[in-house]
Amino acid sequence: MGAKITQKEIEMSIGCLDGQIKNIENLMNDIIEEKEEKNKCLFCEEIFERGPKDNNKKFCSRACGDKYRYEHRKEYMRKYQRDALNKRIVTKYGKENLVQCLICGKYYRQLGTHIVQRHGMTALEYREYFGFDLYETRHTLAPDLRELYGEQALENGTYKNLEKGEKTRYKKGDKGLGKYHRSKETMARLKTKDKSNV
Repeated sequence: MGAKITQKEIEMSIGCLDGQIKNIENLMNDIIEEKEEKNKCLFCEEIFERGPKDNNKKFCSRACGDKYRYEHRKEYMRKYQRDALNKRIVTKYGKENLVQCLICGKYYRQLGTHIVQRHGMTALEYREYFGFDLYETRHTLAPDLRELYGEQALENGTYKNLEKGEKTRYKKGDKGLGKYHRSKETMARLKTKDKSNV
């Protein structure tokens, strides 16, 4: 005689089968999604068909592959070109005729342009940050360029503008409007410089 199966046992076994069917459906969906992910172009993210020999194909077309590789190499190439250019400049002029950027350590003839374009700060902010307003031996121009610009100022008479600006020039203890105000960092450096000179 066979064992009698109750209604409750039948419902439990049907519930287990339903759970197994859902697991199988989830696995199949995962496999389909994984296949679609494998068939998704890495550049344009469109789904494409693969042939039997295209197991490693990652792009829908050769153009997408070229664009993808170009985008990934672009920053490396820019860095390589900047470094190569800096080496050529150092070789051509020598380090003694160049000014070193204290942020990135590279050498330039005219540092102000580099600071604005590459580091996003003005030459005045750079000078204040690194204390160039205190140390007269540090400059943002190469020595020969400073001499050239000085000669040009004498030839074309722009040095006369210095005389015209004497009224607005900063004097110690002056707090008038439109005058040059020193930053907190510069004032702190001035105080420490004054104490060290005493």
